[in-house]
Amino acid sequence: MQSLLRRTTPSTQLSWLFAPSPHKGGGTGFPNPATTRGGWSSDEEIYLARSYPTATEVPFISKLIGRTLGAVRRKAQRLGLRRPLRGRAANARLCIDAPPPAQSGITSSCHHAFSDYFSSIRRTSSGRLIWDGTAIDLLADLWKRLFSVTCIAQMLGLKRTAVSEAARRAGLPERAGLTLKHTIPQGSPQDVPVNDTIASQIIRKICKITGRPFFVRPRDVKKIHYSFLGKLFIARHHGTLESVGEYVSHAFNTDCLA
Repeated sequence: MQSLLRRTTPSTQLSWLFAPSPHKGGGTGFPNPATTRGGWSSDEEIYLARSYPTATEVPFISKLIGRTLGAVRRKAQRLGLRRPLRGRAANARLCIDAPPPAQSGITSSCHHAFSDYFSSIRRTSSGRLIWDGTAIDLLADLWKRLFSVTCIAQMLGLKRTAVSEAARRAGLPERAGLTLKHTIPQGSPQDVPVNDTIASQIIRKICKITGRPFFVRPRDVKKIHYSFLGKLFIARHHGTLESVGEYVSHAFNTDCLA
């Protein structure tokens, strides 16, 4: 027996005396969850229902409960729980459900007027604006009232590049040399007067292919009959995509174009 102990290493001798300590997982101080677990207890479901819709990270919840990430997400889906909105969806919810940002002392009537103006637009479940005919007409109305691209993006809960690209594809004219409004109105944007110069350059037409509105100048009323997406469709049909460029790959998303 003594000879056997001499031939073993000190770490081996210690492993005989003490049981191996459980491995801590992910630096959270909690052991890794077991590979198989039974049904969910009522305490686990209550904690999941309270913590999952908050900003608590899902890996922390899984470590605390002692279950895998997939099990936590599947259980939350069965319970109808959803994570809090982030990014574009949070901006859209803030814009539609609350008064305009950076404004104080807004009365309830002004708030309702502002919300009613944007109540006709539709969004996806993730908060992405659907560029249908109503959204394009609303963008043109804001464009005629000389709201800046940044201001329109804040009111719609979008990025500035998304608004400028939508305006370009809808055929809205440039507004160089005009004084633009950079502040969000307290009431309805319809209370802001329309600029006659820009309004005279916008003629509304319906694309014969997509059925959605687009805008042309008065001199092009009898020349242009297709929107940006309609021209792409014709170019694809004839097999020539000249002068289309980098927009071909994503331009056929009908939720984003006119």
